[in-house]
Amino acid sequence: MATINGRTLWPEYLIDFAWAIAFGVVFQYFSIAPMANGYGPTVIYRALKADVLSLVFFEIGLFGWMAIFQVAIFNWKLEMDTVTYWWMMQIGMFCGHWTAVPINYWLIKTNVKEPCA
Repeated sequence: MATINGRTLWPEYLIDFAWAIAFGVVFQYFSIAPMANGYGPTVIYRALKADVLSLVFFEIGLFGWMAIFQVAIFNWKLEMDTVTYWWMMQIGMFCGHWTAVPINYWLIKTNVKEPCA
């Protein structure tokens, strides 16, 4: 198992972030392509522009909360197979949502992203 300073949280952040970017760009690509009537590098670039900043800000909230609860609240003792861990993750998702709201608002205002509704 990969560790940094004896902890797996930090490599998990890197792996989770890479997967989030990969899935996010794929989902954005297949959302944008039909609206743009085309597929290819231009649409990939638009998907990257629409999703990377949004995901960075979401992950700041989520990963920030994960660090707080793992390091400060539970002193590295909270295991993934507990209900409390997954409850803390739900709070992290909520935090991630709210740290992503301002950047998504800006991305929509500047026409980088399309509003959903």
